[in-house]
Amino acid sequence: KNSGYNVIIVDNGMDALDIAKKIRPNIILLDVMMPFMTGFEVLSELKRNNELAVIPVIILTAQTNEEDILKGLELGADDYILKPFSPNELVARIKTVLLRHKRLDYKS
Repeated sequence: KNSGYNVIIVDNGMDALDIAKKIRPNIILLDVMMPFMTGFEVLSELKRNNELAVIPVIILTAQTNEEDILKGLELGADDYILKPFSPNELVARIKTVLLRHKRLDYKS
């Protein structure tokens, strides 16, 4: 919020998916460990929907094993940030992912 972004916070995967369908945010940050649907399940659903699949997604998690990192990236996450992280790192990664998507949109 302090970096000029409008932020919507939900506390479970089902609400995250519902909000994404309703407002089509510029970027989605997903925690892997959420009630009702994991971040991986939400990501899979987003990527199955043609309109939502283009929204960049960053996975945030304390899961440091390589298998989970690879799973997130293979499912289509644009970045994977391990907890703990600093607010400055998060903002820098958000800016980088948004810039990358803007460049891809411009080329297509």
